[in-house]
Amino acid sequence: LFSQDLENPFPESVTALKDQIKAADVVIISTPEYNRTIPAALINLLDWTSRPYSQGAWVGKTVLLMGATPAGTGTTQAQADVRKSLLYLDARVLGQPETFISSAHEKFSAEGELTDAATKEHLTKVLASLAASAGQ
Repeated sequence: LFSQDLENPFPESVTALKDQIKAADVVIISTPEYNRTIPAALINLLDWTSRPYSQGAWVGKTVLLMGATPAGTGTTQAQADVRKSLLYLDARVLGQPETFISSAHEKFSAEGELTDAATKEHLTKVLASLAASAGQ
């Protein structure tokens, strides 16, 4: 777990992750929603990769947020929390089209394959928009 007390020396594993984020053309973050917010592991990742102060990995990075849930809200609250953190970290978060996959248990097979045609079509448009936003 993130702790400022562990920053010196800075963990090599976090440096490697920051380097991967910096080298990526875009980053896609797909999150579930727990208790109307993001999982602890995701906020921990954002906290570590934003450190040390002013040396984070997110400045200017194009980011697509998405999420899936069996609930009807489609991870709206979790994505709002991730967006808030990423905007503070100076990432370029794609605003539209938004991707909130509700009733996910009806749209994915037991093996995790997306089976819903409308959702597939939407994701195709989202990825095209992301590529255009990133200059691809």
